[in-house]
Amino acid sequence: MHFAARASQRLGLSTHASFPGALAWPYVYPWPQRPAGLVEDAFDELARRWKPILDVFDENGVDIGFELHPGEDLHDGVTFEMFLERVNNHPRANILYDPSHFVLQCLDYLQFIDIYHERIKCFHVKDAEFRPNGRSGVYGGYQSWVNRPGRFRSLGDGQVDFTQIFSKMAQYDYAGWAVLEWECALKPPESGAAQGPPVNAKQLIPGTDHASDDGAGRMPTRREVLAGAAIFALATGLPNMALAAGEAPSPKLALLLRTVAQIVIPRGETQGAGDVGVGAFLLLAFAHGLEGTRDPIRHPAPDWPLREDGSLRYDLWLERELDRRAAGSFLGKTPAQQAGILGALDAEA
Repeated sequence: MHFAARASQRLGLSTHASFPGALAWPYVYPWPQRPAGLVEDAFDELARRWKPILDVFDENGVDIGFELHPGEDLHDGVTFEMFLERVNNHPRANILYDPSHFVLQCLDYLQFIDIYHERIKCFHVKDAEFRPNGRSGVYGGYQSWVNRPGRFRSLGDGQVDFTQIFSKMAQYDYAGWAVLEWECALKPPESGAAQGPPVNAKQLIPGTDHASDDGAGRMPTRREVLAGAAIFALATGLPNMALAAGEAPSPKLALLLRTVAQIVIPRGETQGAGDVGVGAFLLLAFAHGLEGTRDPIRHPAPDWPLREDGSLRYDLWLERELDRRAAGSFLGKTPAQQAGILGALDAEA
């Protein structure tokens, strides 16, 4: 774990995910009754082992996000508090929030965010369902996952209210990643991989620095002027605002253009370009010929995505070019890496 702290620091990470360990878990539902003080002793020992590790993570400026998970001693808010008290409220002892594990415990996963949001540093976007019956409940009866009342599902197929979760994360200004984690008793991995990312991306909420009713009596910012000008130009200068059939963006492409816009004009004292919809404006501008974007390309490369009229699908070209320069997924890179890739492309233009 000491090496993991140093490696996380060298990789520029601010949080490291981990399991806490399980000394008391075999006694979570005991019979005969466990000896008095056994659980307290187990948590004392767990804290004794973790305190030096947390100190090393602190030296390296990295938080630990403990995944609160049945099978581990830290599996809900109460057990996390028991541990936190024993490590003297260590600033590096934090939470990896995974609502799927709370659904299977019948725990209020939304109120959990209200209570512990200051300690939530990691977030697994993972779906689950709990459908008890007259034969089996929370413990599952040693059945296979497909037959248990509580089981993990592909993102969007379970009971987790991700709209409310992402709303609360935005409310409390959660600054970490929303990491898609997939397990499903019914669908194959390929299906989950295709289904999950668009659902995840749809839930992302850009932050805002003003209330819904504070527009009256204040001067518009340059970003609001930019957004207004874009909307006005599209509404008055282009003949048809609808995207042509087949040109509706995928969720990935929409998120990519929003990300690019946000990098070009980032959020500062005012909203960024992505926050005010410039990414959506770019899609319409590319589709409707703004600044010659519908002119035929005279000498296209063999792999360029062209329309039937010979014009280039600039949105698809940009998506492919950024992914090529990222040697994978541009959206999967860190913000600093994304800015470097976009800056290099701009410098060559």
